Amino acid sequence: MNSSQISVEQKAVNVMKAIVAHDFSKVIKSYKKEHKATDEEAVFVLTQLQRWLTLCIVYPEKQYIIGSKVDAMWHNFILFTKDYERFCKDVAGFFIHHLPDVEAEGQGDIEIVIGEKNKRLETLEKDYEKHFGHKFPIGVWPTPMYHKKEHEGCNTCQMPPPCARCSVGMP
Repeated sequence: MNSSQISVEQKAVNVMKAIVAHDFSKVIKSYKKEHKATDEEAVFVLTQLQRWLTLCIVYPEKQYIIGSKVDAMWHNFILFTKDYERFCKDVAGFFIHHLPDVEAEGQGDIEIVIGEKNKRLETLEKDYEKHFGHKFPIGVWPTPMYHKKEHEGCNTCQMPPPCARCSVGMP
């Protein structure tokens, strides 16, 4: 059976095996130092990044949202440019670009931006559960975004005003 005949599920398993075999020791060390994380926390977040990368490789046509601690771990990986480039070439077969949403957030209608981000989050949730057998853990991934007038100028969340989601007065 050639690679075009294997199931998406088997491809995900093969990709995840290749990702886990990659040496992430410098990335872990850098993340722990920058975020004052324990070994256990750093390994947990790395596992989530590896799963995100698996989905990006298995479904290159999809745009998955990334954020929170998983995004911070990816940023640490990207900083090791030669290693990241080699990983993309050897494991993914293509370069996984960092595409920040700065342009979208500056384009006016916050409801459209939030709707698009939530759609990408729902796609991630669905594919994550399909391939990894459970919902992704809260606290290391972005959460659904809301826009409420009373949250304008909120300093609780990491999003620029108006806040996208914070713990104050949210459903």
